[in-house]
Parts: sequence; C-alpha cells; structure tokens
Amino acid sequence: RPSASPTRSSVPAPPEWVKRWVASIVAGDAASGARRVREYILDNEPMLWTQTHRDVRTEPLGYDELLDRTIQYGTAIRQADPQAVIAGPAEWGWTGYLYSGRDGAAGYTLRPDRRAHDDQPLVEWYLRKLREHEQQTGVRVLDVFDLHFYPQAENVYGGRPTDSKTADLRLRSTRALWDPTYVDESWIKEAVRLLPRMKEWVDKNYPGRGISLGEWSFGGEDHVTGALATAEALGRFAQYGVTSAFYWTHPPDRSPSIQGFVAYRNFDGKGARFLDWYVPATSPAGASLFASRDESGRHLVVVAINMSPEQVVAANIDLGTCGPVDSYAAYSYVRGRSGFLPWPASAVRPGGLDQILPPWSITVLDVHLARPMTGTLEH
Repeated sequence: RPSASPTRSSVPAPPEWVKRWVASIVAGDAASGARRVREYILDNEPMLWTQTHRDVRTEPLGYDELLDRTIQYGTAIRQADPQAVIAGPAEWGWTGYLYSGRDGAAGYTLRPDRRAHDDQPLVEWYLRKLREHEQQTGVRVLDVFDLHFYPQAENVYGGRPTDSKTADLRLRSTRALWDPTYVDESWIKEAVRLLPRMKEWVDKNYPGRGISLGEWSFGGEDHVTGALATAEALGRFAQYGVTSAFYWTHPPDRSPSIQGFVAYRNFDGKGARFLDWYVPATSPAGASLFASRDESGRHLVVVAINMSPEQVVAANIDLGTCGPVDSYAAYSYVRGRSGFLPWPASAVRPGGLDQILPPWSITVLDVHLARPMTGTLEH
C-alpha cells in the first residue's frame, strides 16, 4: 500500500532535473572524448506504475498523461543532448501495448480511456501523436519505439521446471516474436507476431523509428532450451533489423542460456562472431537458420538451431547465389556441454554444404567462399 508520504522513499525528478543530469553526462563525455550513454529510454512499464511504484503513484496512467510526460522529458533530453537516441514507452507486455492503466482499472472490455482516443491501441496512438508533435514543433522526442516482452505461458519465463513439456513450450513461445500462424499458448490466446507488428505500427503511425525490446528473456537459464530460445530470439532480432534489445537481467556466467549469446559473439573462443550484414534465409519447421556476411561478401557466418530434443537434422544448406565454398568450419553447442566446441564439418557440395545438427543444439558454420557472393542482402 502507499506510504504516508511519497518523499519517504523518493525525491521529485521533473524535466528540469533530467535536463541538468543529461547535460552533466554530455559535459563528462566532452571531457573524456567518449560517449557513455548510447540510448535514453523513457518511462519503464508505465501502465504498471500503480503496482511497481505504489508508494508514489496511486492513480493509473492514461493516454494523455503518457504523451504529455513523453514530450516533456523527451524535450528536456533533446535540449541537453541534441544527438541523443531516445526510446519509449518501454511498455511491459500485451495489455500495455493495447490499453492504458486507466483501461485496466475499469476493465479492458469497457476500455473507457481507449474509447476516448478513437479506440486506437495505446502505442499506435502514442506513435501517431508524437509524429504530429514533431510535424508541429520540429522537435523529435522519439527515435526508437521500445516495448518489453516476456512469454506469458506457464513456467516458461518465471518458473524453473525442466520437464519436457515446459522445455518444448519455451521453444514454441519464441514464435510469438515473428510467426503469424502461432497463437500464443497463454492467457493472450492471439497471434502476437511482435516484431513485424511493431514494424507495422511504426510504418503506419511514425515512419522512420527504430524498434527495440528494452527487456526480454525466455527463461530456462539453467536448461539447454534457454540457450536455444536465446539464440532464436537473437536471430529474429537480426532478421527484423531490431535497433537494440536488452536481456533481463543477464545470463549467469557458464549457464546454458549464455551460450545463445556466444553463438553470435565468440563461438570459437577467439572472438569470431555473427557478421555485419544479414542474409535472408529460410528453414523448415523445427529448425532455424540465420545467416550473415562481411562487407567483402566472401565470408559467411551461419547459425543453425535444431529445436528437436530427439531428432538429428541432416541439414542440406543451399547457398544458391552465394557461390562455391572454399572452406568452412563448424562449432556446436549441445546439452550437457559447457560451451561451443569444434564439430565435424560434414560435406561441401556444388551450391552448398551438408551439416549434421545434433538434437537440441546450436551449430555455427564459419564459411569462406571462393568468390564474393551475389543476390539480395539485408543489413
């Protein structure tokens, strides 16, 4: 319940205070010659403030107040740091994307606040109004559209069960990031398809904004499926051109889940990584394939994920227009291992290569081509 006085736990931080704070950061950066803050994220799950900050916030937040606060604080940041990258609204999850805190208090069926704002989903209205603000004032207070995402299915994120039912559900839940055919197996019971949905919201209401997940995790940090789900999410972030994404809180050192990051950042133990240009790739159900290339077009790094706990996948990787393979090495992480280890390279053939993917595994292929690749590429 709320404390007798908000000042017992907190002090006010109005826009003027934030402006001075950001200005001090900028001054420190100028003195050191290095930028320390890459992105300012406004708010933090504002539609939950009456729960998470009930000592200072007793009334649920509505559409208008969210917009007003965004403009006030975003303007203060922009004035203090014209080069700032500003993200928001850092909403917590599904109902927070679509409704305000006032709607939640009244009931989402009634949704009085949303009805009073053209019955538009909260974040769509928010983006449209910020676009109108920039058009009217010339001041841009939002560069990146930021939401949070945690799977809502039972025990996937918050629980610790390692039974096969939960493990399989964790891997299926990653499809909520992208798959229009996947109906979320939780109270949501809809196709979330979050990343393409976010891009559509931006394109429709405020073109040019980046997209970000300011918090995300699929749990299972002490289980191999935590690694696979993490690697799958990172691959989808590359596929959809996500500006930034922040894992909550951090994968424990030497845990299975950290291997999902290692697949993209240090799979050979010597700094080898997923490369700077994304290459579109397709894969059958039960497996995922994410590909990247360097600027020259002669070096590819491919991350292959086998979601099956029992089936070996004999992957026939068609490189098509990429050109003939000069050489390649494979590294794999499987359950029971502490990290990635060299894995037998299977076979190079005209137009591609074949690779065995163990059950429940992440395999990284480090491929060098005989000549620069051609074809359509995505950054």
